[in-house]
Amino acid sequence: VDAARRWFHDSVTSFLADPKESDVEGDYFGAWLRECHRNIYDDIDTTDLEELRKLDFAESKQSYQGQKRKYKLKDIQIPSLQAGFAELQKFDAKARISTRRERVLAKIFVDVFQLKLVDISAILKMADVTVAAPKASRVVVIFYGGGHHSQSIAEFWMSQGFSNQG
Repeated sequence: VDAARRWFHDSVTSFLADPKESDVEGDYFGAWLRECHRNIYDDIDTTDLEELRKLDFAESKQSYQGQKRKYKLKDIQIPSLQAGFAELQKFDAKARISTRRERVLAKIFVDVFQLKLVDISAILKMADVTVAAPKASRVVVIFYGGGHHSQSIAEFWMSQGFSNQG
């Protein structure tokens, strides 16, 4: 349980240190573009967020004076938990409504915690089932989930000395 607790903390902290880079599927970057850089989001192809997140530049869908504009996506970053939380702490609900930026930032932070809670729940359930098995028996664990969850869970177990070799 202590190892799982440490893993959860480290996993969330690491992910939120650089949300854009950590989110391999690009969902958070897509949401960030849509809410904070709407003019860019509306003017580029956003059908493949995973690929979009990796691009240095994205070409405009429209021509301006015969040329296509390029947007420098590599410079668009999502604030880390530390920077973003400092930003959110300045919000005064009595003075104004939240901005799109504040709302998407809060949603990303909450979603990362929930994402990792799914992983830690699966890890703890696997440990519970394994411990309940008869002593010295071989246990096979099958997890059916998305690629990101599967990879995250496998990384946890490999960090504990397990492998796919049996």
